[in-house]
Amino acid sequence: QVYESLDWESLEQGVGYHPTFFEYLFFMGMLYFAERQPDHCILETGLGGRLDATNSVAKKELSVITRISLDHVEYLGDTVEKIACEKAGIMMKGVPAVYLDAEKSSVNVFERYAKDLDIKRYPVSKNDYEFLNFQHKTIDFLFHSLYYGDIRFSLHTIARYQMENAALAVRSVEVLFKGSLPEEVLYHGVAKCFWQGRMEEIFPEVYVDGAHNEDGIRAFLDTVGADGVRSGRFLLFSAVADKDYEHMIERIAKAGLFQRITIVPMKTHRAADTDRLKRIFDSYDVKSYQMAEDSGEALKELMALRDGQRIYVAGSLYLVGEIKELLTDD
Repeated sequence: QVYESLDWESLEQGVGYHPTFFEYLFFMGMLYFAERQPDHCILETGLGGRLDATNSVAKKELSVITRISLDHVEYLGDTVEKIACEKAGIMMKGVPAVYLDAEKSSVNVFERYAKDLDIKRYPVSKNDYEFLNFQHKTIDFLFHSLYYGDIRFSLHTIARYQMENAALAVRSVEVLFKGSLPEEVLYHGVAKCFWQGRMEEIFPEVYVDGAHNEDGIRAFLDTVGADGVRSGRFLLFSAVADKDYEHMIERIAKAGLFQRITIVPMKTHRAADTDRLKRIFDSYDVKSYQMAEDSGEALKELMALRDGQRIYVAGSLYLVGEIKELLTDD
């Protein structure tokens, strides 16, 4: 009914506002949720927050803000503070806010917004959790909760940055339910957590990670540097043209964690020019990289060449998608 009522002739002529693809999907989701009547809806913003379609929801129960990084700078601003202001726009009077206490510049913004709205705030910092051990591709960590004391959690992943995300999620749940959920529910929820494309093992000792900006690469390299692999590592890399791939490559080059790096093109019009990527690697005097013409063939070559080395794929979600297609093709 909504589709049929739209004035398509005016929209085609540029008269009035034309919803984006994300806004169409969001609207469809809202209609579906209204029909199914779930107990809770979790909405992730598409871009920023203040002007995002998800921010049109009138009744919120909780606002959650994760780590801020320099991404989509052409829309959100070219500093962490400017982006934080856009993200803080999801806060609402009478609604508690959970946010990551990581960078002073963004935390100052969140505190100011929360104070102006006179809402309760629940920051999560590294002081709220601590790494215990890593064994058999599982991370054990301790979380200092508000209602349950110290809880030991197990994450079935090698990604150390997921401790931060899990801590935010658990804090959000305990604030939302005011400690009424049994502790076992939290434990099993974290234990069963699975995030596609984030340090996901798709073949034995082959991991794909969707890190696609400088902060994502930082977190990716932190995990790689602590993976305990002694036989060496290979990296399959590409990037999207509108991302800050210069600083991504700088971090990769200076980390010195990979014996062999293969640069590949991607099957999207947004892909960065591989010759440009090559010149940046050259500027850091990286000797260990090669060029390839196809991501799938490049991965197969790395798998054939390795002698105990672990293979990582990173730089773009598009690249992760292309590599994961190999699972269905085979």
